[in-house]
Amino acid sequence: SKHKIEQLVAETLQHVPEQDHSLWQVQKLLQDLLPRGIAVHHGGLLAPLRELVERLCAEGLLNVLFCSETCAVGLNLPAKSVAFALTEESGLIKFDGCNRRLLTP
Repeated sequence: SKHKIEQLVAETLQHVPEQDHSLWQVQKLLQDLLPRGIAVHHGGLLAPLRELVERLCAEGLLNVLFCSETCAVGLNLPAKSVAFALTEESGLIKFDGCNRRLLTP
């Protein structure tokens, strides 16, 4: 529920340093996206925000989560559907920070 999300956001902000409160990721995620049940999850996200997104997802409070396949496949989070980027030329690929490679089972 929106009230539960607001409560968890307030708790999380206590663990984010004051100087980081003005960061785009904090402002956009906590004020714009999460109240709508939308979130992002990636390695560059501040740890308290990543943990908040994981908790909200695990509790079924998110409607949409944009994340890497590391999160989508690696974390045991409930999802009704998952979409991966797929092109005819390259197949299912991942950029690992240095190279692009095929995702294999």
